[in-house]
Amino acid sequence: MKKLYIFLILALFLAPLPLLAETSQVKAATPAPEAGTSSNIRSGFSLGVGWPYVGAKYFFNRDLGAELRFAVGDGINVTSLRGYWSFTRAGNFSIFTGVEGGYINFDSWNENNTLRVKGNGFEAAPFFGADYFLSRNFSMMIDFSMPIFSLNYQNVNVSDLQWVINGGLYFYPF
Repeated sequence: MKKLYIFLILALFLAPLPLLAETSQVKAATPAPEAGTSSNIRSGFSLGVGWPYVGAKYFFNRDLGAELRFAVGDGINVTSLRGYWSFTRAGNFSIFTGVEGGYINFDSWNENNTLRVKGNGFEAAPFFGADYFLSRNFSMMIDFSMPIFSLNYQNVNVSDLQWVINGGLYFYPF
């Protein structure tokens, strides 16, 4: 799992290096694009797949968006709603921040199948990250968040604060 996240982080930050080498070869007569603009960054509907989630995201304009996300794994299911604010753009990068809130339910067994834990709870998190638009139809996204979890099992309540790294590939069909 850590290798996948390291790969996504490196890919996100190293992907534009070949493009930087090409820009030095552009003729001086070619007008420079305005700062913060890109032909690939756009608003609209997208479908995302990450580890271990799927999501449907919609940007109402180039700055504000929302996403409905479903994450599953090891008997834990999280349904969440995210709000995005894309506050700056540079080339094909869109830098964003936002908040997330979600409902958690879990039903899992330990390794020996001798203890079952079942319950539900909530999570809330601020996050920040970047989208790198590979083309008009695809983007790679990575974000960092610090969710607080509140889980309930019978008469036991547990809360925790953790760092989470999300990465995914988004498809813009329209």
